[in-house]
Amino acid sequence: MVKLRLFLILLLAAFGLGLVRADVQAEAGGGIRIIPVLTSQRLKNGGGFEYKIKPGRQKKVRVTLVNLLGREVGGYLRLAGDGSDGKMLAKAVKPIKIKLAPKQRKNLEVLIKMEAAAAEREYVGSWQVADGDGNVLGQAPVSLIAGDNLELDFKIISAGLIKVDKGLGLEVKFKNTGASSLRRTQVDLKYKNRWWWGLVNEESFAVAEKIKPGAVGVIKKTVSPPRGLMGPVDVDLTVMAGGKKDSRSWSFFYWPLGRLLWWAGWLIVIGVGVGLAFKFIFKGMAGILYGYLKEKAGKRGRHRSREADSEIVDLLRVDSYPQLLLDVRRIVREEMEINRRLMVAEMEKSVLIKMLKSQKSKGKRQKLKNVKS
Repeated sequence: MVKLRLFLILLLAAFGLGLVRADVQAEAGGGIRIIPVLTSQRLKNGGGFEYKIKPGRQKKVRVTLVNLLGREVGGYLRLAGDGSDGKMLAKAVKPIKIKLAPKQRKNLEVLIKMEAAAAEREYVGSWQVADGDGNVLGQAPVSLIAGDNLELDFKIISAGLIKVDKGLGLEVKFKNTGASSLRRTQVDLKYKNRWWWGLVNEESFAVAEKIKPGAVGVIKKTVSPPRGLMGPVDVDLTVMAGGKKDSRSWSFFYWPLGRLLWWAGWLIVIGVGVGLAFKFIFKGMAGILYGYLKEKAGKRGRHRSREADSEIVDLLRVDSYPQLLLDVRRIVREEMEINRRLMVAEMEKSVLIKMLKSQKSKGKRQKLKNVKS
């Protein structure tokens, strides 16, 4: 029984703590939600209301209030300006007092009026629920379109690229100079490194941010770095919104210290690698090649004279062919003369031998005759 009572106490305490925490979160968020009635104006532009009302005219609108707090709320509903114009130039015709019980939902009809002296443009403000002390308990953005076919225009104030950790940071400031809010902006960026022809970077992205008339919008985006190691970069920037566009062009010198150090490190590593390769591989191959060439030179030396003669003949054939013919003829004549002299000497020798033989035969015959007689 004691355990059951303890369990119930802890359960009630946790439930109460959850209610308190939910109530604290609701207080932090304002506590009062302002939403459109289902049959009235729909929410547009990120949760905001949008009404079309001409200067000097009135318009009846309907809103719904929801009390998310765990307590009763009393106060009033008002149409507040955005601060840049000093006033909204439109207001509720009658003060609207509210009283909401915890978790209560209430539908309201409000008659608003645009001042006759208001210029035709878009005015941005908000619905606000405030208590008796002026503390805002809830709000929702409101756009009042005072006129038809409002002009939309803008102008780039400044643009630049700065170095960031992971590339380049694009920052563009532009002013809404038109009569209507800019709701979506398209950015086209193109840049080329002049030292690395043909290497072009292109970036394109959209920014869905509402910029009211007269306000300055800022676009910040991290883009990829220019291609190439370093060098002068030409940049072309185009910003488009609502059929209008504005462009800027400029140049800057890009020298990424991190990329340069990275390349320098790789060059050092490659140089060391080539040196080691030359020492351990190319040097050994050079020794093998030297031995092979030395062996070939030895074989070539044994046939040097024959090769020299053939080279001389080849040179004579190529460089002095007429002289070669004269030398050949001279050699042939000398050989023929030598052969003629040899033949004459052989003939004389044979004649002498015959003469000697005949003299010897005559002497023998004479001796025989003498003996016989």
